[in-house]
Amino acid sequence: MAKITDRELAFCEEYVANGYKQKAAYLKSFETENENSASVSAHRLLRKVEVIEKIKEIEGNYRIIGMALGVDRKFIMQKLKDMMSATNET
Repeated sequence: MAKITDRELAFCEEYVANGYKQKAAYLKSFETENENSASVSAHRLLRKVEVIEKIKEIEGNYRIIGMALGVDRKFIMQKLKDMMSATNET
């Protein structure tokens, strides 16, 4: 597999960490302010096999950390339900 650049790696990490918002991840990781260019460039990056593989690797790391901390989908859904209940009661 070909290597990715440091900025592409930063994009992958930012993309996963911030809810898969490609334009925002590109703007931050490539330190640009041109939103139109960021959208196009982010889309182009997400078509690169190396970038897709790195994103999958990062997602796997998040799952491993979550499992180690006892955080899974059931835990998250229960916390959201609890938060929504608390909001409705006020």
